[in-house]
Amino acid sequence: MLSYIPSILNAYFGYKRVVFQTKTRFIEEFPRFSVVYVVALAVNVVAFPWLRNALHLNPYISQGVFTVALVVCTYIINKRFSFKQKAE
Repeated sequence: MLSYIPSILNAYFGYKRVVFQTKTRFIEEFPRFSVVYVVALAVNVVAFPWLRNALHLNPYISQGVFTVALVVCTYIINKRFSFKQKAE
């Protein structure tokens, strides 16, 4: 859990500079970005045990399945919410 804070910061700057290349200020984007990743963490805390126990999946497979879904979902949400650019 403690590693989540530097991880979110690292991910934010990677998305901001490399993926979306936005000019919006940190104070405007980072709170939205953080919400996306805190919700993703909460979903993972619930989904991982369910995938493992209810579906009897191997822990590595269940986390792999969740990670692929997480990457796709967070990219779309970040594009439309966290790093959404104002219309000019």
